[in-house]
Amino acid sequence: MLEFNIIADAAEQLAQKGEIEQALELFLDAIDGQMMADDGQAEEVAYQMGWFLFQHHFYEECLETWRKLQQKGYRREEISQTVEEAFVAPNEKEFQGIYDSNLEKYKTNIHTEDVPLFKELPDWLLPAGEGVYYLFGKKDKVIGEKITASVQPCTDDEIFNGENAFDTTIFWKDWDYEDPLKGKRRNRKQVSCFLSAGGMAFSYLQFPEFQELFQEGWHIFSSLESMKDFFHSNQGIPLPRIYKGIRGDAGLFQEWIGTEHKFRCTKEGRDKGNILLTIGIPSYNRGHRALENIRHLQNLSYDAEVEFLVVDNCSQLNVEGYQEIEKMAETDSRITYYRFPDKPGDNPSPAETVKRASGRFCCLLSDEDLVYLDNVWKYLYLIQNYGDTVGFINAAGRGYYHSNTNQRYIKGEEAFGRVFWALNYMSGLVFCTDIYHKLKLYGLYCWETGNGKGNYFKRGYPHNAAAMRCSIEADVYTCGELLFQEGKEDKVSASYQKLAGNQVLEFATVENRLKQLKGIVALLNEWKGMISQKQAADCYGRAIGKVFFLIDLYRQQGGVIECSYQEAHRKIIREGIKGIEELEVGDKEYADIVISVSYWFTEYMKACKEEA
Repeated sequence: MLEFNIIADAAEQLAQKGEIEQALELFLDAIDGQMMADDGQAEEVAYQMGWFLFQHHFYEECLETWRKLQQKGYRREEISQTVEEAFVAPNEKEFQGIYDSNLEKYKTNIHTEDVPLFKELPDWLLPAGEGVYYLFGKKDKVIGEKITASVQPCTDDEIFNGENAFDTTIFWKDWDYEDPLKGKRRNRKQVSCFLSAGGMAFSYLQFPEFQELFQEGWHIFSSLESMKDFFHSNQGIPLPRIYKGIRGDAGLFQEWIGTEHKFRCTKEGRDKGNILLTIGIPSYNRGHRALENIRHLQNLSYDAEVEFLVVDNCSQLNVEGYQEIEKMAETDSRITYYRFPDKPGDNPSPAETVKRASGRFCCLLSDEDLVYLDNVWKYLYLIQNYGDTVGFINAAGRGYYHSNTNQRYIKGEEAFGRVFWALNYMSGLVFCTDIYHKLKLYGLYCWETGNGKGNYFKRGYPHNAAAMRCSIEADVYTCGELLFQEGKEDKVSASYQKLAGNQVLEFATVENRLKQLKGIVALLNEWKGMISQKQAADCYGRAIGKVFFLIDLYRQQGGVIECSYQEAHRKIIREGIKGIEELEVGDKEYADIVISVSYWFTEYMKACKEEA
């Protein structure tokens, strides 16, 4: 014991000088030395080191040291008594006050009459540092596992690489204290349901950070039947599809969930109060494709969270598919079918789709494309967590936008630049419906059919024009997680015109590409008070480059246009430079655009000549 006292005295002298690390080194060196000779002596040194750590407020290290000694059976009762005197007794009233306060505040989340008193809880939570606690059993008086009540969230990349972070989770028989906390660190809005005997679930109510960690997303049930009744009466809460500690009883839960899911898909069981995502399918003359798509979507396990909306632009062909969808909507309340009352082509079906969506967000989907059902939860998670600030989500397809491998939350001018004429393909564009209505974005699609008046860019890329406008008012989220798989386009949907005996794709002609460029100028001028002059100039320069690129891409694919490709490039540079004056930019911006456009012109002309 004399030797231990000498070590303790030397360590204390170092501590008084602020040399804590050196003091701990004395204990650790002594432990290493004693272990060579006598484990009992090493454990005594460790016990004394625990006291030293406690006296200098290193509570986490102190409890961890004593926990390991208790596990080895060394001074078990003495450590228990010390912990009760040093950690429990001074804080017991505060512990109970926190518990009682949380019980009162969240009594609507507790679906059992058998609520344990504070003294009946199985464990104390001993505070060891900011957000760090150790369990201490009330019966066995043994220091248990460390619990981290950290509010440091995971990144979205970490979340998407892990298990489903949206669906409700059930904790039943075999789970530990850390499991629910791990889930809450991934997504605090994810609902946790505790279905277990005893007071283990109630022990969380001792956390001072309980509100921040769990928010409203948790419930405690006394029995499986009470849980069934709760979800049957609250159809808007996502059904539990993740099970923890069920000891092979997954079939019991899956049978119940399957039955409840079918009920929620009926008109009687449908809750339309909190639809997160509408998958909107504008369609024309392709009822067979739309029908195939809806049948695929019916395999999605979500009910109250989703809506499947088909907007039929007065189709004259393949109408049997639309008629079948209308019948299916009678038995699956997730399906909504709408048909325009006027002539085909007079109305913009993508705009009408978002306008009629009931969800907080609407994902536009071409009727030939199919959704990756297993990844829908990732987009529900994004809406759940970013829906209040994001106006537009750019989802990924196998061929489109899949280069967005990292998740990015983008604001301000960067957001506008990210979606500026970058969204050729309609599928996977997810609009916040509130912002869409607030900005009246469906007004962007106005086009006087028959006389060719209006903005040709908005006609050719109405979805992109809406996303650009949306990005000025709200933030943008680009997501690299696959949401859809592109299908093959039916010929009936393609728009061709005859020129010089050739079938020419209408929107790919030089004339129409230049009309689109003119439409870009009109939009940038319309929004010049909302975006900087520099950004307008940068975007216009990119727009000219894109016209060059699209025309040349069509050339590489063997397409036919109304003139030679060399003449096409000459037209682009002439009209492109003329458009700079209409944009009303400064001299420097004018010169920068001319230089970059000249470079593209030279490169594309060179490619044409080399290929010829």
